[in-house]
Amino acid sequence: LKDSTKPCLLIIEEINRANMAAVFGDVFQLLDRDKDGNSIYPVTASEDLRRYLCDKLGGGEKEYKTIALPENMFLWATMNSADQGVYPMDTAFKRRWDFEYIDIDSGEDEIKDVMVAIGKNPKQLLSWNELRKAINHKLTKLGVNEDKLIGPFFLPLESIRDNEEFIKLFKYKV
Repeated sequence: LKDSTKPCLLIIEEINRANMAAVFGDVFQLLDRDKDGNSIYPVTASEDLRRYLCDKLGGGEKEYKTIALPENMFLWATMNSADQGVYPMDTAFKRRWDFEYIDIDSGEDEIKDVMVAIGKNPKQLLSWNELRKAINHKLTKLGVNEDKLIGPFFLPLESIRDNEEFIKLFKYKV
């Protein structure tokens, strides 16, 4: 990676579903980076890791005595901090990341024209965004946490557009 200028991205979905100390181990310290984005504290590679890197990347074991994250390596992760059954992140781990809050309505403009049919006969068309926001408003007044509210993509778009599928999924998920 270091010899390449091409950006490399590792995406970690729901990072707090695992114990970060156990998953990252010594690699944890690679997350400390200098102003150029390179790891400040390289990690000494084990003999097994050196052999693996030689096998996969070529070269001699001496080239892989230490490992570090180069400036073109990016790690992005998602997490739901309000979700239950997840591992809390300690302060030392958290400070090595930049956080960006994404609210419940993020991306709603992508589906602003999506309508759902509600009612019996005659069926009425209602904006999916309008419906879910009205439900979220009621849930919020009842003290329901944000992680339990309905986001724009709570249901697959194809299911929202198919009235029978929408009713079935909505009834069982909500």
